[in-house]
Amino acid sequence: MFADAMAHHRWNLVEYDFTRFRADMLRHELLSDIKTIKTKWDMLSAQGVIRPYGRKNYDKAELNLWAFVPYMSTQAQSLLIETGKEPVGRRTAEVA
Repeated sequence: MFADAMAHHRWNLVEYDFTRFRADMLRHELLSDIKTIKTKWDMLSAQGVIRPYGRKNYDKAELNLWAFVPYMSTQAQSLLIETGKEPVGRRTAEVA
């Protein structure tokens, strides 16, 4: 996910959507039924980790990587930090 953010010159936001989120949850066997997956999406949205937009609040979203860190594996956290990117405290920042 964060490789995608860097490819689009954003430090902390990644384009995301519910379909991809559901596929990620099922692929990694983190959540197994659609109701639980939707509840998790709504919880992450309420916490500001995912910012849905679009007609149904499930069409598209921005995933804030730094807010998502507590939900990442230790290996993913290390890889994100090793890239040299730091939280910037604003929505997006262009790479110099």
